[in-house]
Amino acid sequence: MGPVTLTYKNFQNNPEVLLQFAKIGSDLKYFDGCVGSLLKDDILLTSPNVNYLYAPPLNMCRVRLRRERHFGQDDPLYYPQPFSWSTPHLALILTPQVDLRNKFYPAWLVPRNEHFIKKDTSSPRIDLGVVKEDLAESIKPMAKNVLDNIRDDSRTDKFVAEGAWALQLELNHLDIPATLEQCMLRIRVIQRHVLELDARLRWLSNQWKTRVLDAKQRKKVHAVQDLMGAFVEKAEDADVLFHAGVPLWLVRALADCPNPRVDKLANVILEDPSQRIKLHTGYFLNCADEEPSNEIIYIGLANKTERYSAMARYMKSHFRTPSLFGLSEPSPKGSSDRGAQWRSTGVSEKVVAQRSTRMSNSVYFQ
Repeated sequence: MGPVTLTYKNFQNNPEVLLQFAKIGSDLKYFDGCVGSLLKDDILLTSPNVNYLYAPPLNMCRVRLRRERHFGQDDPLYYPQPFSWSTPHLALILTPQVDLRNKFYPAWLVPRNEHFIKKDTSSPRIDLGVVKEDLAESIKPMAKNVLDNIRDDSRTDKFVAEGAWALQLELNHLDIPATLEQCMLRIRVIQRHVLELDARLRWLSNQWKTRVLDAKQRKKVHAVQDLMGAFVEKAEDADVLFHAGVPLWLVRALADCPNPRVDKLANVILEDPSQRIKLHTGYFLNCADEEPSNEIIYIGLANKTERYSAMARYMKSHFRTPSLFGLSEPSPKGSSDRGAQWRSTGVSEKVVAQRSTRMSNSVYFQ
């Protein structure tokens, strides 16, 4: 009997059809799957170097701050994102861990209202306070360690220069009385700077420069399991990341993959009914919305760097105070959508969706 035609419908009826071209025991190439699955619309999802699968962002993103003050599956600090050479270090962000002994554990702590303590001040405002000392003192040494690891030859890098300056600034502000929301968001901002700066320094390190150079010369290393990794569409990108040891998930149209090799089936890690995602490390990412939901700050495709810029601008906006030297231009009359200023375009969601259907360079998120 010949091979069974691979379709999503056939896969639903019998998942084993995806394993008919398995070659267990032989070396894997970047386009092979040590694990894999078939998604709706006949989209093949495989990984050649890790044994777990995350759901790729195939649809339009509607980015907003969630209840625990992160951006859910759109957040590169908590969930893999489409790979881009403009922000390659995002694939090297450390995956959230549950081990208390991990030196970056404070970066994944969820700041809660009980971490806030009101402070007596001479201000007539009674809603000001600071972050409790135990949380602040767990954050500061971790941040200082990252800042101390910046080499002189990395200081000219734009990401490093801006990230280090912003991190030091927020650390200096940590003891200044502020509202509860500002205090909680300040912790989140510090955590973001720590994790992204650490990833950028990793990318610029001699070790990873060598890894990428060797990868382009076809020298393969094992995947570093505690890194976030990335979703990839382009074969050349998957080839480099695979040989450099970056966890990756290749997203392809099944029609473009004759006789795909998948050695083992794996369930795709998804959001559960309680809106939580259990990462492969055991860390739970709570994607529940605030009540009422925060404004949408970006509508568009997942690979656009404007998405990350919108997140950064939104977080910074919470620390702005009215200027004592004069007010800025008033908002247009009747404008009530606070989120509009953060979107990557000034067009409606409908128009964005129409544009995305006309993009032919990418089938999914690029």
